[in-house]
Parts: sequence; C-alpha cells; structure tokens
Amino acid sequence: MTKASAKSPKVRDGWRLPAEPLEQAIGKQIAQHLTSSAFTSAIITNCSPAEAEDRTESANQLAAKAMNNIRGLKTLIERITIKPGSINIQLDQAILTKRLNIDINVLPETLLSITAPFQTRKRGVESKLIIGNQTGIIDRDEFLIKNHAKAHVWYQKIKRGVTIQEIANNENTSIGMVRQRINLAFIAPDIVRQIVDGKQPIGLTSDYLLRHSIPTSWNAQRELLSSL
Repeated sequence: MTKASAKSPKVRDGWRLPAEPLEQAIGKQIAQHLTSSAFTSAIITNCSPAEAEDRTESANQLAAKAMNNIRGLKTLIERITIKPGSINIQLDQAILTKRLNIDINVLPETLLSITAPFQTRKRGVESKLIIGNQTGIIDRDEFLIKNHAKAHVWYQKIKRGVTIQEIANNENTSIGMVRQRINLAFIAPDIVRQIVDGKQPIGLTSDYLLRHSIPTSWNAQRELLSSL
C-alpha cells in the first residue's frame, strides 16, 4: 500500500480493513513516534537550545495533526506494509524534514520506519483493529458478553427439559448454532470476569470461541487462552 487511501485497503488473505479506524490507528502510531525520546533526541542533536525548542515544538505540532487528521498528512507517508501480525509505516524523509524545518541529514533513515504489532478482531459483523503494544482489550466486547449470557439461559432451559430443537425454533436459528453457542456457558469463572471487565486476551472473541472447541477443563481453557 502506498500513500493514504480513502478506500478500505485489502491485504493478504483477502480481508478488507475499515478505512477510518485504520487511518486513526496509523495517525496515532506516527504521533507517538514523532514525540518519542529517540526521535526527539535525533532532531535536537548538535543544535542550540533555541533551535532544539523550535524543533521539538514543530514535531509536537505535526504529531497533533497526525492524531487529528492523518489523511491531511498523506504525503508524509511513503509506504505502508501490512503483514499478518505487524504493520510497517515508512515516512518520506524529504517531506518530513521539510515539515520540521531541519536538514535532511539530521534525521537517520532508521527513524523513518515505524513497525507495530497489528491484529484484527471480529466483533459480531464488525472488525476491530488492534495496532501497537496492547496487552488487553481497551473496551468491553459486548457481543461476546451477550453470547455468553444467552448460552447460560439456553443451558438452564435444557436442564429444565427444553430440547435444543425447541430453543432453535424459539430463537429462529439452527440446532448447530445453539450447540455451538451453548458451549460458552462452560467458560471458567475467572475468564468470564476478564471478559466482563474487558481484560480478556485480544484473540478471545465470540468468533474464535464459535470456531474452536472449548476444553471442558478450566485449566486447559486457561492454557489455551494464554496463547491468544
């Protein structure tokens, strides 16, 4: 992918990324990079205190613009490469140094490349982007919480003698879907607390749990989820 695009870009395996969240995430990564200690140290090396203050302020202003409207700074980006698990943003050296009003030789090429972890999470019919070092979910997965609660309701009905076919008919869904979702009722209590608090592993989603069998052992569940 080269330069910022108004369309949702497609990457490997054919999945399409939502354009606006992707642009926001890229803008945030660039802003963090421009205000990092490594970047700041590079642009203020061998200059007067007054020049250092001006350059730092210019970098901060550019970072603020990146956070607010990265599309307006699309010329700043030379190339974006997305691979499974990571994203790389390559900045244009000539344009960046011009924006900061510094000599092109001041900024080493190593500081033109930004690489961050990259994941997508399915949340119902939506996709959520996770870019950067995040050890947990930044907000609750209401879709997963809803499915877990429904699984408990269905399980209680079955204990009272209601058949899976009757549940499927009442819910206007298939027997297979009821059997899949009802497994969510057997998740370990501590994992459920993580889900409710929005602190579950990034890979733990309804989509994942419906596509993979859940071990009946709570310890086995914890081992499985520690790898997500």
